[in-house]
Amino acid sequence: MYLRVGRGRIDPARFDEDSTLTQDIAEAFRQLPGYQSHLVGGDRTTGQLINVSTYDTEEHAHWTPDRADLNARIQALGIQMDPPEFFEVTTGSVAGAATHLRATRGRFADPSKIDEAAKQVGPDLAATISRLPGCLSFIGGIDRATGQTISISTWDNEDHARWSAGEALGDIPSRFQALTVQVEQPEFFEVTTTA
Repeated sequence: MYLRVGRGRIDPARFDEDSTLTQDIAEAFRQLPGYQSHLVGGDRTTGQLINVSTYDTEEHAHWTPDRADLNARIQALGIQMDPPEFFEVTTGSVAGAATHLRATRGRFADPSKIDEAAKQVGPDLAATISRLPGCLSFIGGIDRATGQTISISTWDNEDHARWSAGEALGDIPSRFQALTVQVEQPEFFEVTTTA
């Protein structure tokens, strides 16, 4: 399985201006070959957006909906999108019914440690996060070419999404550090669309 992660920005004042845009984008993604799931999240305060979808193959993850009408609506709202990123899924599963999404990025200083981390620490991370109150799903992925990682978890409410890694994960952060993983601060998004 492969993750496609798109990030963007919108003027927070325009966040709710086109109420059906995210559902229409989700429908366009559903039509792509190999499609499995799709989440759209946003931060109403900062205007940050995230679009996470999963596919059966890397080739399918690289497909993009070709809809001029959607592109025009995106441009009309002034949404600025970054190029999508692609990750091989190494841990987890995806579930729906979420109200909040937590995205945490990282990077391997030594990419030769990727498989070791995926086998030794990844399953423990997924199991630990999945047991936290309110966790609905967890998925972790890696870009082997760059050593960049991402984990996406979905939650039943914002308070549950904002758990503290220092308190919840025990020795897992130090085990990742020993394998040269540098983890960034998590980002939080309200889920606006699931498909």
